[in-house]
Amino acid sequence: MLWPIISNPISPQPFEALHIAEVLYEFDGPKIFTTVGCDSLLRFWYESAEDREEKLIRYLVTPTSPSLIQQLKAGHKTVHDLLKQSWLWVVDMHYDMSPAMAWSLESLDDVPLQFKPEPHATLCPEHMPLLSYRLIGPGLREGAVPASVIARAVNSPASALKKILEVVTQSVSQGRPEESFRKSYDLPATRFAYNSFEVSFSSPSSDQLDLQTSPIDAYAQSARVLESGLNWLVERSGNEPEISILEALRDLTPPTHGQVESAEIRGQLIKNSQVIRLNRNHRKFISETLARHLTQKHQLMKTSGQIRELDKDNLTFILRGRPNHETELKCAFSDSLYDDVVECFASEVTINVTGRLKPTKSVLEISDIEASPDDQP
Repeated sequence: MLWPIISNPISPQPFEALHIAEVLYEFDGPKIFTTVGCDSLLRFWYESAEDREEKLIRYLVTPTSPSLIQQLKAGHKTVHDLLKQSWLWVVDMHYDMSPAMAWSLESLDDVPLQFKPEPHATLCPEHMPLLSYRLIGPGLREGAVPASVIARAVNSPASALKKILEVVTQSVSQGRPEESFRKSYDLPATRFAYNSFEVSFSSPSSDQLDLQTSPIDAYAQSARVLESGLNWLVERSGNEPEISILEALRDLTPPTHGQVESAEIRGQLIKNSQVIRLNRNHRKFISETLARHLTQKHQLMKTSGQIRELDKDNLTFILRGRPNHETELKCAFSDSLYDDVVECFASEVTINVTGRLKPTKSVLEISDIEASPDDQP
């Protein structure tokens, strides 16, 4: 079935006498391929629909370049990325690859959803990212994404994966993590997309890692741990995760305030290539669960003040200027919060922190830090 097109037809002449340069995906014939026409322009073709009665195949066609094709083949671009270009044509071809009709569209948005690839569809299944994290909120579009949102999109998955891998590999780091372990969660960012704002991460090469278990096993176990945690959080099924996994899940939920209202995760770490959406209610549920458990082990504390005497080597700082003239407090933080702490220290803003207080050491182990709303622009 061919979907209706509102645009006026254009001449199909540029799509005559085509030479297929490369078939990128084939199933009972070329489905995704490139061509070179008599005008020497390299074009990218995607099969959108077929009319067996009329013996027509409808393609979405855009100009492309060898570098874009190489990025597609490497998994750094999706099929959707290559079609979302300034020039987009719809071309109906006979089975002998002669053009029947052609149209020029304003954008890929003019194509019905079921007749174009999903935004995250890669050329090959093995190109699926290890993890993709998408933050959704009003006004998040290209050219208007705050740096704080970009930082959260990059740092939150790394922080969550670190906590999960610590459980899986039993390698809880002290101070700065060992380089090989750090690379297991500080993943290469292979793709950025503005739908609202999304970052995709691939797994590092195996020669960069030196985990107690193999990288494949570590990530496979992490996927099972994450699946179990998400089932508990989203479906309210299964056993409640341990504290470290609860904290990892909280890292993946959207903040309770601000422009980001929900978050989506997908990739190889998510079962059956599902897209899991988390909202503020999920964060509230996790926070309440953590509060219940942490008060049994260590006192859960929320306080505010300004960072003083930052020790970058030992990942600690002194919090002063606390409410009601409370005494200064030593705070310890994880490597995932390093940049946030340094930024707050340099800007001398008042911050709100949440963490576990260890009475024996009088140290607050920070799990969350953010600038006070009064100090935010």
